[in-house]
Amino acid sequence: MEPVVHPLTGEALPDDVEALSALEDHVDRYLRTQSVHYEFRRRLRERVAELRGPAELPSPRYRSERQMKVAECPRCGTRH
Repeated sequence: MEPVVHPLTGEALPDDVEALSALEDHVDRYLRTQSVHYEFRRRLRERVAELRGPAELPSPRYRSERQMKVAECPRCGTRH
C-alpha cells in the first residue's frame, strides 16, 4: 500500500500508527469547525437561486418530473 501524502506539503507521512491517529483526530476536529461555513454556503446558494428564479427550463410540455418540481419551488424542488 502506498504511503499517505500530506496534501499541503507533499510529504509522505511515516507509517506511525500513533502519529497518523493524532493527525486524523486533528483533521476531524478541524472539519467539524467548518460545518458552519458549509451551511452558510448552502443557504447563500439557495437564496441566490431563489432570487434569480428558475434556471432555463424547457417548455412545460418537455419538462421531466424533477424539472416541474423545480419550476414550482426552486429552493427545495417540491410542490407546495
